[in-house]
Amino acid sequence: MCRQLENEDMTLFLYMLLQKNCNMTSFIFSKSDLDLLVVPLLKQLFISGSQSCHHVYMILIITLILSQDACFNKSVHEVIFPQVIWYTERAIKNISLGSLMVIVLIRTIQVNMSQIRDKYLHTNCLAALANMSAHFHSLHLEAAQKLINLFKILARKYLRVKSSLSTPLSSPLIQQSSESIESCELPMEPADQAADLAILEEVLLMVLEIINSCLTHGLHNNPHLVYSLLYQREVFEPFRTHPTVMNLVQNIETVIAFFSSKLEKAGPGPYSSAFVLESISQGAMAWPKNRLRVFPELKFHYVEEEQPDEFFIPYVWTLGTRCGCIYWDSSQVHFVTTS
Repeated sequence: MCRQLENEDMTLFLYMLLQKNCNMTSFIFSKSDLDLLVVPLLKQLFISGSQSCHHVYMILIITLILSQDACFNKSVHEVIFPQVIWYTERAIKNISLGSLMVIVLIRTIQVNMSQIRDKYLHTNCLAALANMSAHFHSLHLEAAQKLINLFKILARKYLRVKSSLSTPLSSPLIQQSSESIESCELPMEPADQAADLAILEEVLLMVLEIINSCLTHGLHNNPHLVYSLLYQREVFEPFRTHPTVMNLVQNIETVIAFFSSKLEKAGPGPYSSAFVLESISQGAMAWPKNRLRVFPELKFHYVEEEQPDEFFIPYVWTLGTRCGCIYWDSSQVHFVTTS
């Protein structure tokens, strides 16, 4: 099965086993080589531009189901890869399976927001990340940077949409820097902008909850996340008084202030990255455990829709006509889409 997860029918079969067969689920979670199952799923997400939306949905639902298990969330950070050949955005070495999951899920969110704009898709990605966040351990620098950059991109877009709502006569075409996930945007109606603003606020809240959960439960074990926060501390300033997220931002800025003071005591900069990481590791030993405001642990569960047949019956027929051993004349099929 693990060798054939690039096939949609096998991914759908895995979903059915996880969703309907608790013995199969227990068996999977008992295995010590979960990377054989998870890595092919992540690879398919990485190349999701060549996959059908249904296949991506199935992979994300499977990932969400897996992330519901605390032991799974801990064990994925114990598997280390010297390198990941299929991840072609940049060379990453000595990365844990957990950090690789974070990177690929965040990349999927960014691709979705710039191209597909499917709320269901990024909700599942964020839910899986939220389930994992309390168990983040030794996050790779690339994973930590991508998490903070995701907030930065969302915050920039949120502030821009909010500003355009208050000044409707602003320029109809907004060019952005190369760091952004969009090169340009067309003007939107006020109603659409308001809806977009609400969605962005919801996503920003979840990203902040994920960062805060990691800091609350695993600050000592994630120096690269603290490093990334120190490096991009200014992105949180506009949200200090935002009523929805101000308590979360206060926690994050408490961490930033604490470790910034440790660096200041070391003398004037500039500091090398190795020096900053060493200072963070030393400072973490003196970090008071009750310093942050504690929020409920993030827990999301996949619940099948009330009428799943509306999705699965056409999907199964589509796979049957495409992958089955029986020839179907597509010109004679009128009740499914075979493209």
